[in-house]
Amino acid sequence: WASIKRGGAVGQGALTVTAANATRAYGLPNLAFFGSVSGAMNGDTFSVTGTTTATQTSPVGSYSIVPSVSGTNLANYTVTSVNGTLTVTKALPVIAWAAPVAITYGTSLSSSQLNATARVPGTFVYDPAAGTVLPLGTATLSVTFTPTDTVNYATATQTVQLVVNAASDFTMTVNPASLTISAGGSGNAAVTITPVGRFSGAVQLTCSGLPANATCTFSHSTITSNGVPATTTLTISTAVQKSSLATPPSSAWPARAVPLSGGVGGLLALCFLPRRKWRNGW
Repeated sequence: WASIKRGGAVGQGALTVTAANATRAYGLPNLAFFGSVSGAMNGDTFSVTGTTTATQTSPVGSYSIVPSVSGTNLANYTVTSVNGTLTVTKALPVIAWAAPVAITYGTSLSSSQLNATARVPGTFVYDPAAGTVLPLGTATLSVTFTPTDTVNYATATQTVQLVVNAASDFTMTVNPASLTISAGGSGNAAVTITPVGRFSGAVQLTCSGLPANATCTFSHSTITSNGVPATTTLTISTAVQKSSLATPPSSAWPARAVPLSGGVGGLLALCFLPRRKWRNGW
């Protein structure tokens, strides 16, 4: 029994109900509010809830939480209510940004990698910026998102990892670019493999497109590039053959320049035309 007898009169007990403070971000629904009581007597128990005028779309700010109490023998108390405070803070935008697929060294950053999104309007600033060529290895990309509504939303950041692989490629050059070889003679050219994007590996060299009676050899048919240019020597040789003509021409054929072109993948395409001198008996 919560009543108190003072001087022969029966009076009510004093019950203070206090709403607990609460905090949530903008855009989220209100949680259940609660509170505490003081002044309960004779084992009386009470439950405290609360209400507020703030809704899910109410802007950032402070709002009162008004307590409400229920329980047995509540009528025996004089209730004093103490409001709590609901603080609505800025929401942190969620940035969606999947880790980009690996790129090859030399590829500039573009919207293929810098493609973060958010559910609210705003601007994205990337670091490194579009157009940047990253070094080999694993790079960290970061983005800063500034919302259009800076009253209710905070600035957000996000990072992803991007793998930059070495380019599995090379260029091949031949020097000199052409050779003039007489029948029965030979000529040499330097074949150089130059890595692109720090290519490293072995390259097998062969010849194709040679005319009859011509052969080619390399000082090293397999050359290895460990991130730096590597060179081997190509030798073109021709054999002397007898002519089936009964009467040879009165003068020798003119010499011809032979273009030598290097092909990616280790195939050396040779367009080789030897100079032949006509003599009696062959």
